[in-house]
Amino acid sequence: MSNNNQTSKSSHTLYLAPTGPGAGLTSVAIGLVRALDRVGLRVHFLKPISQPRAGDTGPDRSTVYIRRTTNLNPPDPIPMRHAQELISESNEDDLMEEVMGLYHQVAANADVVVVEGLVPTESESYADQLNASLARTLDAEVILVAALGHETIAELDHRIEMAAQLFG
Repeated sequence: MSNNNQTSKSSHTLYLAPTGPGAGLTSVAIGLVRALDRVGLRVHFLKPISQPRAGDTGPDRSTVYIRRTTNLNPPDPIPMRHAQELISESNEDDLMEEVMGLYHQVAANADVVVVEGLVPTESESYADQLNASLARTLDAEVILVAALGHETIAELDHRIEMAAQLFG
């Protein structure tokens, strides 16, 4: 018997979550999509919630890049402003339903769905918690994406451990 809160699915879902800003999340997502495609898997891409950079007024960069460089046509992500409104009104369940709607659009004919998470920023500090909720909702395997930057290996290891705790 299936649980009404979970959706049966035939695709494998990989949720890419950054351990902090500057991790190269979009580059990793695009590279993973291309690598899985090259080995013959039916791979699809989803950016569930847009996260425009400062000054961006156009469509989501990741989604547009995937459309232009592959034969995939992922749906437009949910606008960040709409997601923020739902969260501030304590309607996260409604947001997750909208995300599942987008997910079903791409997962129907996929072996693997690569999902690009959100990068925590000063104005979007809730992104880590939202990433954890999205990964649970999508019943996804989480891949943490990190870059060493100016940290020591020990500091990077600590940051990865802290990020992993959010996902259980």
